[in-house]
Amino acid sequence: MTSSPRPDHSQGPFPWLNDERQSGPYRWPVVNPWGLGSLGVFLLGAAALFVFTSIANGDQNSLIAGILIGILPAGAGVVAIVMAVIRWRWFRAVRRRGSRPEQ
Repeated sequence: MTSSPRPDHSQGPFPWLNDERQSGPYRWPVVNPWGLGSLGVFLLGAAALFVFTSIANGDQNSLIAGILIGILPAGAGVVAIVMAVIRWRWFRAVRRRGSRPEQ
C-alpha cells in the first residue's frame, strides 16, 4: 500500500486571507490570528450593543429589531473567532517546525 502524498499546508487555512490585494489606508490586519480574533470580539460587542440599547428602550418592537439587527454582526463575529482559532493553531504548528508562517 502506498500512502497518499501529504497536502501542502504552507499557505495555511483560508489562503484567500493571504491575498496581496488587501491593502489600503484603513486595512484591518486579519491575516494575523490576533487581528482576526479582535475583529470577532469587536463584532460581538457591536451585536451586544444593539441588543442592550434595544432593551434599554423598553419597547417590544425595538427589542425585536435590536435582536434581528444584532444577529448579523454576532454571526460574523463568531465566524471570525472560529477562523482565528483555526489560524492560530496553524501558526503555532508552523512555528514548532521552525519555519515562519507566510502571511
